[in-house]
Amino acid sequence: MSNPLDGSYPLSASFSTAVWPTRNSSAQTNEGSIQLTWSGLNAADSTAVIEGSDDGTNWNELAKSDGTSNKITLVASSGSQIWQVIQFNTTYIRLTYAAGTNTAGTGVVVTYIISRD
Repeated sequence: MSNPLDGSYPLSASFSTAVWPTRNSSAQTNEGSIQLTWSGLNAADSTAVIEGSDDGTNWNELAKSDGTSNKITLVASSGSQIWQVIQFNTTYIRLTYAAGTNTAGTGVVVTYIISRD
């Protein structure tokens, strides 16, 4: 099955990726990685964050394993960020991007998520 999060996105406007269902039962935990690679930005205040949801409507930021925020600021015209998503227990996951004052650029999202019983 192809992953609906993966793809190329214009970074001139804010967006959330498609929702990826990550588990089939509440007994499963998930782990994996999500990578955002960007180029062509013309401002340094865009942000990206990984969010999880149990119902696909109410979203919360997934914290890093040390409990800190996973939100990043895209401060360079090009770059890459890999989020290691370890043992999260949400049913859905997505990447949310806020353009800030940026009006140009492209981002590519690649994910690898697995569920464990």
